[in-house]
Amino acid sequence: GSRSRLLLEFLKTRFGPMPPWDLALQSGLSRN
Repeated sequence: GSRSRLLLEFLKTRFGPMPPWDLALQSGLSRN
């Protein structure tokens, strides 16, 4: 959802362009 996407964007701006959990979350979101 948009909320999850906002959270990902927030984490990206805070911790860097590609944190390790970002890939895992995006894979999980794609499956959903």
